[in-house]
Amino acid sequence: MVFPETPANPSSRLASLATGGILGQPKCELTLLLRGGVQPERTVRLTARKCTLGSDPRCTLPLDEPNVRPLHCVIVRGEAHAIVRRWAPDTRLNGQDFTDAFLHAGDRLTLGPLEIEVLSCEGGGPADIAPTAELAPVAPADWNDAARCQASRRQGQEDAGREKAWQAQCQRQEAEFVQRERELQHLRQQLESERSALIADQAAFHAERQDWETVQDAARTLLNEKLEQADRRLTELAAERQSHQRRRSSWESQREQLDDEWKAQQAELQQRRDELEKLRATWSAEQSRRDAEQQVREAEFAAREQEHAQRRKSLAERETDLQQRCDELEKLQSAWFDEQGRREAEQHAREAEWEARQQEHSETLRSLAEREAELQRRHHELDQLQAAWSEEQNRRDAERQARESEW
Repeated sequence: MVFPETPANPSSRLASLATGGILGQPKCELTLLLRGGVQPERTVRLTARKCTLGSDPRCTLPLDEPNVRPLHCVIVRGEAHAIVRRWAPDTRLNGQDFTDAFLHAGDRLTLGPLEIEVLSCEGGGPADIAPTAELAPVAPADWNDAARCQASRRQGQEDAGREKAWQAQCQRQEAEFVQRERELQHLRQQLESERSALIADQAAFHAERQDWETVQDAARTLLNEKLEQADRRLTELAAERQSHQRRRSSWESQREQLDDEWKAQQAELQQRRDELEKLRATWSAEQSRRDAEQQVREAEFAAREQEHAQRRKSLAERETDLQQRCDELEKLQSAWFDEQGRREAEQHAREAEWEARQQEHSETLRSLAEREAELQRRHHELDQLQAAWSEEQNRRDAERQARESEW
């Protein structure tokens, strides 16, 4: 808020009236009743001769209320009168505009949203006396007392002198008000030009706002279309997700079923392997026994060879008996080889069937590749053992044939 140019204190001239002794020294307090605003109704008592009212904290009566100007008015009190000067345009006295006026008990000051009622003030002056009127001396109540009359006359002369000084002061202030009024007129013209520029800017702003609202409507329409497309896409994705979840559940169940089947086949294969190991152990024991028998027979053959020269007469019968035993041995060996070939064929068939099943389930049993590799490695070792055993068997057959040829 811009105030007219004033001295260091905006009410210094009115203050000079009080401090200079023109109005005299007030005898009592100034009692004010404040109504309106956000604060409750309250009573304020002021003792200063010069009182400033406004929202500025430096005021004599600071008013912490919204829409209250920093300085609304100045009240100067004396022995017989109290004068109020308006300092803001929205300051009223009894609902009317004023510049300077006497203040009486019962008057109402309106400061923006606040209303201040004067409950008591010194003197108060009659209501029909204006601030620039000549004050008549006050007549004493008792004219019979000469001393009192003379004192009253002196008081009236003093009051008249004070009133003349007040009128001169008011004239000087009136000249200042005229100058300030011209300055205010100049400021009003500047404000009018600024207001015209502001109206033009406001019109341009409204045009830009309409364009912006048009663009915003188009963008909102496009955004709504994209949101609808996104909602449809989300619905489709949700359906696809449910379908994938159903497929995944089906695949999980199939995988569990295949795992159970594979475990059952592994158990069956392990059982067959155990049986094969037992058969191999039995065959090894039988082969050991036959090897022992062969060694015994070879020992007997050696003993008989040594006795050949001595027992030529009984050689024919023994050769016949030996030939019969050899035929039986060959039959047993042939039957054993047939049984061994049949078992090996079954083993190969089982291994081929196992490999076929292993290939069929390779897609779902990748996690068991290491176990399968271990199984293949053991199978390879078993083949190596079988090959070694076959070589050993062939070697023994060759040795037997060599001995039989020697016989």
